[in-house]
Amino acid sequence: LPRAAALFGLASTLWEGQGMGFIVDTLIGITPQSNAPALALVRSLGAKEHGTVPGLCWLHDAGRNVPGLLTTFNREAVPQRAASI
Repeated sequence: LPRAAALFGLASTLWEGQGMGFIVDTLIGITPQSNAPALALVRSLGAKEHGTVPGLCWLHDAGRNVPGLLTTFNREAVPQRAASI
């Protein structure tokens, strides 16, 4: 279910909604390298990976910065049909 919900959210943002035209062309994301489940989800959704940036993510509970994976999603990666319920 988390993957389906994430895919719906991506598609709803990237594809036309109710005749409004495109909302955004590209979504940029950062995911902490230390969060294995989140990395697995982002990768399963077809994110384009642009590299790891040292200290990109702040982990409040740990009180420190950790490396983050920089990713993007665009309409080529996210099918329009995923915006339908």
